[in-house]
Amino acid sequence: ITRHRTNEAEDDEVTIAQAHTFMKKRILTNAFISEDLTVYPALEGGSSILLKSETVFSNPLTEQMDLEFKYIVDYNSDPAADKKKSDTQIIAGIRYKF
Repeated sequence: ITRHRTNEAEDDEVTIAQAHTFMKKRILTNAFISEDLTVYPALEGGSSILLKSETVFSNPLTEQMDLEFKYIVDYNSDPAADKKKSDTQIIAGIRYKF
């Protein structure tokens, strides 16, 4: 279960909306940058917003292998007590396709 507002069972019955966009652009001969953005605005209660942004730089090394760098931001405008509004991750990795 994905709980978009709280970590309680009554949240399972709350109506949510989702806005999603994706963009991918070639920036070098074989390299791409992409942005995957999802926003969950509150429909009931307060005016909180959840946002997830994933920016990826991908460069093929071979036909089956890509070098990837990801920057991920998770934002909650109304987090639980003693929690930050945003969490960020930077991930470097090799993606293998088979």
